[in-house]
Amino acid sequence: MGSAESSVCQLQSACENAEEKRDHGKMGNLVLENNGSGISDEIEVKDVSPIVHKVTEIVRNENGLLSMEERLENADVDYNEEVVEKVLKRCFKVPHLALRFFKWVKFSKGFQHTANTFNTMINIAREAKEFCLIEELAEEMGKNSCEKDIKTWTVLVSHYGKAKLIGKALLMFEEMKSAGVRPDAIAYRELLRAICNAGKADLALEFYKDMVHNEVKLDMASYKQLLKCFALCGDVAAVHFVGENMVRLSEIPEPHTYTLMLKSFCIAGRIKESLELIRDLKNKNIILDTGF
Repeated sequence: MGSAESSVCQLQSACENAEEKRDHGKMGNLVLENNGSGISDEIEVKDVSPIVHKVTEIVRNENGLLSMEERLENADVDYNEEVVEKVLKRCFKVPHLALRFFKWVKFSKGFQHTANTFNTMINIAREAKEFCLIEELAEEMGKNSCEKDIKTWTVLVSHYGKAKLIGKALLMFEEMKSAGVRPDAIAYRELLRAICNAGKADLALEFYKDMVHNEVKLDMASYKQLLKCFALCGDVAAVHFVGENMVRLSEIPEPHTYTLMLKSFCIAGRIKESLELIRDLKNKNIILDTGF
């Protein structure tokens, strides 16, 4: 009787603590080169901040007499990737103005948009929830023979994932690989997060196994999402499979791992599975870390 009461107390303690924590330069630097005489030459990197400030003021300030485009033309500025990217970032909260500048500057003499400037504009569009614009920008990159880099593909995967368009997110992931861009851990985690949030446990398990096969490391947030996804879907075997890998592959201490497993069962309301796990841990003399 005492043992049962102890298990219930442990379960209650773990469930009460079952809370998830959510995740949101170069200027002035010196380049040192050895000139062969043992003395380093100091080459000052050009400070573009005055130009960026000037252009940003033009873009953000309304003027009834002249349009933004006319004022930009009159400013007679030579644009490069660094200037354009920094101006766009300063216009993050005014996406419509950022887009007007983005469209205008591509016709500026001697300038051509790069993956970095496209990525910045795509991020602005994503923040503004301008989903059609994201697709237009991605399509424009192709038309301009501007290759998407890992950041571009990751943003697209994340964009479709957050919109719960899992099929499109998976398509972007496959197109990334077909384009010769190797997905990094961030891209994998973005897609895994989307799959878990959509409650697609079978797909999440398949994708997780692919990550293990490709030796992609998961962070703690990803493990928590996986455990919660499998627990909510009642896939107890998958919860234990992930838990075993947490200990074996990520070298997370057993008390931490089993505490997270128990919390996932509690969040999912799986009382039976929770009690069974506690009994199993008692038999193994493993003490839960309820403060983890």
